[in-house]
Amino acid sequence: MTGIVRPADVSPRNLVDSKNVLNARIAYVGKGVISDKQQQGWLVRALDQVWPF
Repeated sequence: MTGIVRPADVSPRNLVDSKNVLNARIAYVGKGVISDKQQQGWLVRALDQVWPF
């Protein structure tokens, strides 16, 4: 998770409430069989380069 936080919103325990994060970006990354199946195949990726519709 990345984002912009005001110094006043950081608690003494170095915690920030999620409602105080500006431009938050959350990325979920996984490895394994399910993650492999969610990626587009090579043919679809090649067709997207030629015909992006």
